[in-house]
Amino acid sequence: MPRYFFNLVPGQPTDEEGEELPDDAAAIEVARQTVADMSRDGPSTIPEERVVVSKEDGAVVGAVYLEELGTAPGVTSLGEQPPEHRGQSMELLDAYRASAAECQNNAEKAVDPETKATWRKLAKEWRKLCDRTQASLDALHNDQHKP
Repeated sequence: MPRYFFNLVPGQPTDEEGEELPDDAAAIEVARQTVADMSRDGPSTIPEERVVVSKEDGAVVGAVYLEELGTAPGVTSLGEQPPEHRGQSMELLDAYRASAAECQNNAEKAVDPETKATWRKLAKEWRKLCDRTQASLDALHNDQHKP
């Protein structure tokens, strides 16, 4: 079974273990349940707060927005996002790029070789996530513009 990861955005990726689920639909349902549980604590105070679902290879499956739960269907995939949300995928990519740059900056500032290597490794992982996300967005864009 594929492994899916669930991360709250904006914020740093925190799901390091992921969860094995049968398919994308099951992963989106887990994200919706997570958002429902979070919503019990009250409405989100952070604009565009969402749970982003990604596969083990970094491909983004979709996102469930906290403010939309109960008022509109959750976003189930990048391709099904309403026009007003499509730019948010690029915002996510920009956030990944900013994290990569921050890690690289920390690596350059680090004095200890082990710390420097750890920061460089983190920066590399962020860049790989950027590349995979960009590839997913490019593929989606190409699919949407096919005749």
